[in-house]
Amino acid sequence: MCHSEESQGPLKWERFRRNQQRAFGRTSLSKMKIAIVVHGRFHAFDLARELSRRGHDVSLFTNYPGWAVKRFDVARSRVYSFGLHGVLSQIFWFLHEQLGFIFPDAFLNKMFGFWVARRVRQESWDVALCWSGVGEEAFKVLSGKPTLRICHRSSTHIRTQAVILELEEKRTGVRIERPSPWIIRREEREYSLADFIIVLSSFSYDSFVNEGVPSEKLSLLPLGARLQDFRPSRQLVEKRCQRILSGQPLQVLNVGTFSSRKGAWDMTAVPRLFLSNLSRNYRQSTNGETSFLIQPLRMASKWYWVRRQQQRCPF
Repeated sequence: MCHSEESQGPLKWERFRRNQQRAFGRTSLSKMKIAIVVHGRFHAFDLARELSRRGHDVSLFTNYPGWAVKRFDVARSRVYSFGLHGVLSQIFWFLHEQLGFIFPDAFLNKMFGFWVARRVRQESWDVALCWSGVGEEAFKVLSGKPTLRICHRSSTHIRTQAVILELEEKRTGVRIERPSPWIIRREEREYSLADFIIVLSSFSYDSFVNEGVPSEKLSLLPLGARLQDFRPSRQLVEKRCQRILSGQPLQVLNVGTFSSRKGAWDMTAVPRLFLSNLSRNYRQSTNGETSFLIQPLRMASKWYWVRRQQQRCPF
C-alpha cells in the first residue's frame, strides 16, 4: 500500500525536539501536553498514570466511566469519558457472544473516532497517541498541526494478523474471527496518517517492515508492569506451597477470552498431557467464552470447568 506521509514522521520528530530545545534550553524533552485515545482500557490507563508521574500533562479519552478509571490512579479531572459508547459496546458484545449477532465494529469505531476528533481539535497538543482502529478521525483533524501523531498497535500489522488467523483456522478446523476488510483498510489509513507507529514486540515490528512500512516510522516499546499489583503476600505464597505439597489439586487460571484466537485449541491438549503422566487432579477457572472447545476438558474426569466469574464491575 502507499504510505504518503511516512517520510514526514521522522522529520516532524526532529522539528519537535528542536522546538523543545529552543523553548527550554535543554536536550531532554520538557513537560508535554499529551492526549491518549483508547476505546477500552488495555494498558493505556497505566501509560497515562506513569506519564503523569513524569510531569507531563496527560488527558485520557476513553469509553470507561471516570469512576472506573480512578481506581487505576488516573486523575478523574483528566479523563474524558464517552460512557454511551462503552455501554453500547458491552450490549453489542453480549449479543454477539450469546446470540451470534454481527459485532458492529465499523459503527462503534467511527462513533468513538468522531467523538474524539471533536474534542481534540479544541485544544493544542504536543502528542496525540491513539490506539489503532479509533485514531483516523483525530489524526485527520490534527493534520498540518505541530502535534506528533502516534498510532499505538498492540498486535502485528493488521494484514499479518489476518493471515495468521486464517492459517490457524485451517490448522484447527475451528472458525476464528478475523479482521474485516473494513477494519484492515481503516487501520492502514491510520498507519499512513500517523507520524509514528508504536509496536510492542520485535515480531510485530518485523510484520510492519514486511508489509512495507519504513523502519524509521516504527518504534518498539516493550511493556513494563507495576509489580506490586501482581506480587502475592508471603503468607499467601506459604499457603499455596503447603496446599501443593499436601497433594491437593493444582489450580490453573486462564484469564481472558477462551477461544481459538487466544490459543484455546492447544490449551485443550493440556489435560490429556497431565492426566496421562500424573495422578493429581487439576482445576481450571476461566474468564471468557464457553464453546465446544472445552469438551475435551469436560471429558477429562479430573479436570473441572468453572464458568465465567462475575467481576467487580463490567469495566
